[in-house]
Amino acid sequence: MAQHDSYGFPPEGRALPWDVKVAIDYMQQNIAWPVRIADLLVATGASKRTLRKHFRKFLGVAPLDFLRRLRLAAARDALLTSSGDSVSKIAARVGFTLFGRFSSDYRGRFDELPSTTRHREVLLKEPGNPLRGRAVSAPYQSVIMPMLVIVPFRTHGDRVCECPHRLE
Repeated sequence: MAQHDSYGFPPEGRALPWDVKVAIDYMQQNIAWPVRIADLLVATGASKRTLRKHFRKFLGVAPLDFLRRLRLAAARDALLTSSGDSVSKIAARVGFTLFGRFSSDYRGRFDELPSTTRHREVLLKEPGNPLRGRAVSAPYQSVIMPMLVIVPFRTHGDRVCECPHRLE
């Protein structure tokens, strides 16, 4: 089977049913084309109910929702590379035809507009930029695994430090 991308499709170390693996490979090979559930059923030989059940059980989403996530991840990869293509051209290349919907879905997934991702990438390549050539982490929300951020907090039982270097 083909290697899956760096966005965690499918999760590392997780055994997947054969029909899910075949469906994912089919989606990746046909990412730019309209893919319907009927196409996945023909490719896998599974029933509609079985395929949906396996996707939900092993990946937590329906097959076509997973396809949308694959397309968004592919669009992000393309936006973060050195190609000079426009956001619309990249969206079309990975199978999005409704650009407003693409922008909305992209923002919901990565917490920024696709144009912001593209603009940051262009700025990082400018000759005078001190960050040129460095990998700069962008806001990223995992497609499969949710992100957990733990911020500092206090409880009633915390001891109060009377140290002069203590920051408030």
